[in-house]
Amino acid sequence: MVALVLAAGMFNVDKVTNMIGTITPVMILVLLAAALYGVANPPDDIAAAEAFARESVESPLPNWWLSTFNYIGL
Repeated sequence: MVALVLAAGMFNVDKVTNMIGTITPVMILVLLAAALYGVANPPDDIAAAEAFARESVESPLPNWWLSTFNYIGL
C-alpha cells in the first residue's frame, strides 16, 4: 500500500482521479459478488457458528460500546 500511495503521489490529480474511477467499479462488483455468494450459500447451522465464535474469539475490550469508540477512533 505504501508503494501504491507513493506511486500515486508522483502523478498529477487527474491521473489519480482516473485510477480511483477505474478501480471503484471493480471493487463494487467484487463486493456484490461476495455478498451474493454469502446470501446464496449460508452456513448450515448459524447457532453452531455463533457458539464457535463465542468460544474462540475474545474481545480485548470489556464492553461493546468501548469497542465501538475504539473502532471509530481508529
